[in-house]
Amino acid sequence: MRNVAQAVVKASRRFFGNWRSLIVFIVIYAVLILALYLFFATREATLLQLVLTFVLALVAPVLFFVVQAMGVEYMLDERNTRSLMKQSLRQFWKLILISVPFILLAWLAIYLLGKIPVEAAAAARTAPSPRAVGGNTPHPIQWKALGVSTLQFLVVYIALPVAAFHFWIATAREGLGRALRRAGHVLVSAFGPGSIAIYTGGLVVFGVIPYLLVSMTLHSKNAWVEFGLLVARLVFAALLSLFGLAITLGALTVRSRQVAGSLQQPAAGESPGIVLAN
Repeated sequence: MRNVAQAVVKASRRFFGNWRSLIVFIVIYAVLILALYLFFATREATLLQLVLTFVLALVAPVLFFVVQAMGVEYMLDERNTRSLMKQSLRQFWKLILISVPFILLAWLAIYLLGKIPVEAAAAARTAPSPRAVGGNTPHPIQWKALGVSTLQFLVVYIALPVAAFHFWIATAREGLGRALRRAGHVLVSAFGPGSIAIYTGGLVVFGVIPYLLVSMTLHSKNAWVEFGLLVARLVFAALLSLFGLAITLGALTVRSRQVAGSLQQPAAGESPGIVLAN
């Protein structure tokens, strides 16, 4: 846990320590959000709107992976803003390639888990409540539906993203070919307790809290106050998502180096070999 805390602190200091790079992060992320908004808001009614939708469908993934490449690159070396952007633009397409298998695996997992019958849970959702029929006994827990949902969450939101993040880091640090050849070592680093702890904490910051901020509703008698609260919640959720994701990637980069060092340098008094210090 001390190593995990040190990795998070080091990534946070590096991320917030370079204000020029921080501004670039925010600007690119804002453009990404704008592109996503325009993509979903634009209707394919005219030729121009159709072309715009097609262009946005290409631009949004590029911007997303540029941000992820920046999130990895800022911890690999002491880079100024210009070199960070150059290296990120050189590396983002590799992150796209290495992400394709994980996207397909996520789709396959959702498809296969969706084929598991949970009729009992569906029947329970459509059944009248006990109070409606005068009863006091709550519905029993639908363990099968709960198990399927839990498995889907662990696979789609924990296992696959953690593995993908570490392959991004390995690709940026060593190149695409070497990252694929060292897939076993990358997975060992990905599923160590330290990496899982960093990712789980980061998921709360860049995923759960922003979701709660966006989905919550605050009412006010003053329409302008309510609008201001809405804008503040959306901006804060977007910044928290960006900062949390970037620091999580940076901390995982630091942690992967710690694990790589422990694999190569056995502790004093131990025989040479592989030492897993996750």
